[in-house]
Amino acid sequence: MILSTLTRIRQVARNGDTNRAWQMYEQAGLAASQAPDVLALKGRLLKDRALHLEGADRVAMARQAVEAYRASAGSRRATYPLINAATIAYLCGDVAEARADAARILEIIASGDHEPETAYWLHATVAEACLLLGDHEGAREALSAAVDAAPQAWEDRAATLRQLREILQVREESVEILAGFAPPPCLHFGGIMDLAGHEDEVLLRLGELFDEVCPGSVYGALAAGTDILVAELALERGAQLHVVLPGPLERFREVSVDAFGSRWGPRFEALLEAAHSLVEFPEQGDVTRAGIAQATQVAMGLAIRRARQLGSEAVAMHVGRVEEELAPVLASWKARGLALHEIRRDWPPRGGTELLATGYGQAILACERTLGEEPQDAAEVVQAEDGIWLMRFADPVAAVRCACDALASQPDLQLGLDISVLEVGRPLMASAERAICFARSAQRSEICGGWPHVCVTDLLEPRVRFEEAGEVVSPIGDLPVALYTPLPNTG
Repeated sequence: MILSTLTRIRQVARNGDTNRAWQMYEQAGLAASQAPDVLALKGRLLKDRALHLEGADRVAMARQAVEAYRASAGSRRATYPLINAATIAYLCGDVAEARADAARILEIIASGDHEPETAYWLHATVAEACLLLGDHEGAREALSAAVDAAPQAWEDRAATLRQLREILQVREESVEILAGFAPPPCLHFGGIMDLAGHEDEVLLRLGELFDEVCPGSVYGALAAGTDILVAELALERGAQLHVVLPGPLERFREVSVDAFGSRWGPRFEALLEAAHSLVEFPEQGDVTRAGIAQATQVAMGLAIRRARQLGSEAVAMHVGRVEEELAPVLASWKARGLALHEIRRDWPPRGGTELLATGYGQAILACERTLGEEPQDAAEVVQAEDGIWLMRFADPVAAVRCACDALASQPDLQLGLDISVLEVGRPLMASAERAICFARSAQRSEICGGWPHVCVTDLLEPRVRFEEAGEVVSPIGDLPVALYTPLPNTG
């Protein structure tokens, strides 16, 4: 099922797209609602909007946010809306009012008579209230307790640190008391398969890199060699492992793990068992060179997306041979200005991706109406028997830009986007079923695409952000999707 409207709006706001989140809030008809969760969302959005203003306009909108949070709390002993109201009031210069609220919040929490909340958020709320009252030591102690209660609640911690940093900045005080609490970097990893007996040397270099970067989460595949070494080291260091496999899992294991010796299979299985998340692409049918490139783009996009959510850094590492040119996907990463750590030497050549099928990376746009003039970058445009228009692109960025341009000129369009890899020469009509399902699931002025396939845009076209939106039921199964809705008069 599609995620609720409130959840989607929160996701958009969390990713920093304030204007679009507010537009979605208004279009959903939520402005008149007095439901506590809607009022809390309204307070959050008004606060975010206020940060884009200056002077009296900023203060006026921030005070609207305070009122929304207080209305959300009402007569309830609800610490979340109350602490947000207090902090925003403080940022508006209403210091005495904010401190009175902070003292009341500490009393509520100390009494134990409050609405249910997680241990993390109770400690984080105490930290925020203490800082409003000028108690730096109490704030740091409470923040440490919050981290101890949920050491990997990185997203919650990022939100807390943003609030505390804003308070310190208004007071023109050092943020030194927050040192050591920042969420760690998100690391994408990859490199040569097998290692021809050089595992110890690579592990030593990887250990040095992990000492320097200290990632909290890592993203990549699990091929024999570099991938498995990095994944094992990440788990040993306490990082979350997010696995993205090109093609179906069993086929990947056959050609990228078992083909390099029996010692890799058990390690592969253990890592899958310990992984925090697993993505595979069974619709591709096989593991191909194009599929590996696309899965790498998706994994990189997921790392970038996560780092953005946490306010941390996205970093990549790659183990390669001295004579190799920089792969296009790594060049795309560097072009974004993101850090890339390379471990290179003259490793002896071994079998690898050169033995795999080539595959064909593509993006298909589907729409029940013609877009008008045929897109210049489209490799093929056809109309199906049921009237739906299909456009094939070799470059997913070209497809995304075409879709955005179409919505700018025809805002009532409903577009489906399928980014995939198929065997070379497969007809468009035989490749479009997913794109057609997405188009028929989209609402007016939306692009509906497959999740996490659309995460390639986080790497290749960061101006376009899709938001995860649950699943759609289709004749070919339940398909995870993401949605993008442009602002009016934008592409």
